[in-house]
Amino acid sequence: MAMLPVNFVVGVLCALMCAACAWAGEVIPVTQTGAKPGDGADDTAGVRAAIRLCRSKPGSVLRFPKGRYDFHPPEGPPARPVAMHFAGCKDLTVEGEGSELVFHGTMGAMAFNECRGVVVRNVVIDSQRPPFSIGEVIAAAGKSFDVEVWKEFPVRGGEAVEAFMEYDPETKFPMPGGLDVYHAVDSTELLRPQVLRVQLKRAVRAKVGAVMVLRHVVYGPGALAFRSSADVRVENVTIYATPGMGVTGSQSTDLHLKAVRVMNRPGTRRIMSATADATHFNACCGSIRIEDCLFEGMGDDAVNVHGMYLRVTQRLDDKTILAVVRNNWLFPPQPGHNLELIDPASLLPYDTGCVEAVSVDRRAGTHRITFARPLPQRLQAGHYLGNTAWAPKLRITGCQVRANRARGFLIQTRDALGVHRHARRRHPQQHLRGMQQRCRLAPGRHQRLRRPGAGQGPGRGGRAPQRTHRGQHHPRHQQRRHLHLLGRRGRRAEQSHRGQQRQARPHRRPLGRLPAKQPQRGDHRQHAGGRAGADPGGPDRPRLREGHHQSPREQGLLTTPPEA
Repeated sequence: MAMLPVNFVVGVLCALMCAACAWAGEVIPVTQTGAKPGDGADDTAGVRAAIRLCRSKPGSVLRFPKGRYDFHPPEGPPARPVAMHFAGCKDLTVEGEGSELVFHGTMGAMAFNECRGVVVRNVVIDSQRPPFSIGEVIAAAGKSFDVEVWKEFPVRGGEAVEAFMEYDPETKFPMPGGLDVYHAVDSTELLRPQVLRVQLKRAVRAKVGAVMVLRHVVYGPGALAFRSSADVRVENVTIYATPGMGVTGSQSTDLHLKAVRVMNRPGTRRIMSATADATHFNACCGSIRIEDCLFEGMGDDAVNVHGMYLRVTQRLDDKTILAVVRNNWLFPPQPGHNLELIDPASLLPYDTGCVEAVSVDRRAGTHRITFARPLPQRLQAGHYLGNTAWAPKLRITGCQVRANRARGFLIQTRDALGVHRHARRRHPQQHLRGMQQRCRLAPGRHQRLRRPGAGQGPGRGGRAPQRTHRGQHHPRHQQRRHLHLLGRRGRRAEQSHRGQQRQARPHRRPLGRLPAKQPQRGDHRQHAGGRAGADPGGPDRPRLREGHHQSPREQGLLTTPPEA
């Protein structure tokens, strides 16, 4: 075999190396454009300059050489800015190398809009001054209470408080039956150093000696926000404090979270991390995977996955309607989407329609939707539309939830599977209730909860019929997709209550009937100034001895028969 010319071999190797470099993308360090880690100066301008370079070079890597980077809000509007905006980026990797990104004021970290193939990894996100204050209630009157705020949360008076909540001073967990109040603070006044008087709009009785968390911001810009994006991966990211939610996805496709930690910062006395949900996914499609994550101390749920119902306000002709979303949010369906037409009395779909055209009146918050074929006469104002395109497949594995104020998992989608490690709460079953209460509300086919070993195989009663909101068995339950919840911890907690349950209830309620009064969404928190945790049941509910917490089966939330 003849020897190849040396120049030819060298040329081929150079071409391969150039192709490999082009495939890997250009690495753009933020220090190249003016950011300097560890100097305490504002790095916002330097990082934004690096982002502009990445936007013009698809496949690039935005690199933060390890260190601390500080971000300060601009003077003047917007009041709640986001430090890093990514718009229209393709195949972008944000590599933190373990760097800590610290945000001053009420400031969001990263917002991605219409991006494709995004990876965010190896970063730590924190707030220099967390968007909440914590202290002990030292005095209380009818329409005010005084809080001695801990020194690590400096206050000057005049701070806004959007919500406040009582925590147990020993466990640092939300206090059972304690206050959880929103939109009730009129003003705050500094009485003496670190003592804040909270003036209320209405009478609310705070408990002297309780630990009070004052959330100055509840729904702020958050840490990582993905809108109209696809193929997103967030890996090895820690969020210690953020004004709002930790990771959010809206109208996005295929999101994967792995080893994401929303948690209280070690070495501090913080008992809150994100002031709202740790993760929240709205109107997404494709798949959502959440693996090996820790959710601790957030001001709301660990995981919330849902779509948005449209409510019909007017029927314009045989093919066109006007519809709105709650709070006039704008989530218009796209041409080609199939919408299920839903009866408001039963929340069951009775027909479907394919969207042909959509226009939005942003000022009025209305959606004008034209369908490809005439709509049934049954459709009228007040009926709902459920978008089946926004029902992503959900997989949750190896996650931990602990010490948050609300629920663990609120699942409102199809084809959901959860395999959880454990949840450390005062009520071990509470992280399951969101799944059980909300899984039946997904657009279209209702979900059903299954436990390992329950309703499977001979001698265990078989599969229970699907139960609708009116407590009836659905005639086609065998065609429904299921929501599975796997994990020993929840099952053991249920078994520990089984003996007490049988003593407290002399006879078992038929599977097709609901309790006298079903708990409603929102019962877990107070908006009127009363105390949370009141018994949602009616007079027919069995009285349990003090200290016994009802399991989901006792509340009538499980649809599978008990084990024999």
